[in-house]
Amino acid sequence: MARDLHANFVTQLQTSNLKPFFAVKMEFATVTLRLWTGYGDISVSSETYKGLGDLMQIGNVEESQETKAVSQDFVFSGIPTNKLFIALQDNYSGKDVTLFMGLLDESNAIVNNVYTLFKGFIDTITISESGETATIRVRAENRLVQLERSIERRYTSQQQKFDFAGDLGLDLIEELIDKDIQWKNP
Repeated sequence: MARDLHANFVTQLQTSNLKPFFAVKMEFATVTLRLWTGYGDISVSSETYKGLGDLMQIGNVEESQETKAVSQDFVFSGIPTNKLFIALQDNYSGKDVTLFMGLLDESNAIVNNVYTLFKGFIDTITISESGETATIRVRAENRLVQLERSIERRYTSQQQKFDFAGDLGLDLIEELIDKDIQWKNP
């Protein structure tokens, strides 16, 4: 997929001192987590991201020129078991996830813009506990996955009244199902 990259970004890509980083924003129901693959804090688009270093792994980012849904995995390891409350108690399904990629220059400052590599929503969270720490795997789905799901909607009077209370537009539809209609020649 073609991207409009800023000239400074392209220049930095061609240097021998390349320092890429990834940042992820997960918008849970009660809290927004902003994490990045380095150490310490970093500011991306006026928001502070906490560094997890090697404790955060990002699955391969897949891009395609085809219109298709892809998933993205995020793995957080070494999480104290007493900090699992977000994954265990929060309503995470369908909440927004954004993955950014950026570059740092020699002084560890962000080179111009960061680029959005993935935008989707949280599908599943899997927790593996081992003693005092745990590993959390977050699977996010691209919004295009919704196009692959069938719509469980029926055109019945009951469904119509659920959507529009008092609507009588489909009240007679059930009588037409097995009705034998005789058409006359003109």
